[in-house]
Order: sequence, then C-alpha cells, then structure tokens
Amino acid sequence: MRFSWSETYRRRHGRQAKSLGCAQLFNDHNPPHFHARYGRSKALVSIETGDIFAGDLPRTAKRLVKEWAQSHQTELRNNWIRAQAEGDLERIPGPDGAG
Repeated sequence: MRFSWSETYRRRHGRQAKSLGCAQLFNDHNPPHFHARYGRSKALVSIETGDIFAGDLPRTAKRLVKEWAQSHQTELRNNWIRAQAEGDLERIPGPDGAG
C-alpha cells in the first residue's frame, strides 16, 4: 500500500520526542479522510469536519490536527481525489509552515 505523509512535527515531552504526522493512502475507503499518528496513538480524521471517526489522539494532538485539517481542507480534498486515481499527491505544509 502506497502512502504520502505530510510534514512530521516534533514535540518534546521530557526526554521523549513524539511526532505528529498525517497521511493519505492510495485507494483508501470512504468517507474521505486522512490518517493521523502521534506517538503510539492513531486516528482516522474526516476531511469534511476534521473530527476523528476511528481511533484516538491525545487532546493537544487532536486540537492541532483538527485546526490543520480545517485550514487545509481544499488541499486535502484535492489530494483525496488524486489518491483515489493513484495520482501524485501534493505536499501540504504543516502548522509550522514547513512543507
């Protein structure tokens, strides 16, 4: 299964670094969504609402993912269409502006 990650974000918790990443998979199931991961937590996030519909994330990661999804909804929708056709996905900048 091929996939494309958006930027990975690092956040320090004491001596342990965790990353917050988002991905869209090729030929994935409906509804349109992306996969979010923070440490060992994973979730499926609706492109339309930014809400988690499967899995879970810690509260802060959940808030960051929802804000990011809402501000990049058009790009996520366009990438969903490309992914269903196995086209090249566009890289979406992360909350820190990297991308």
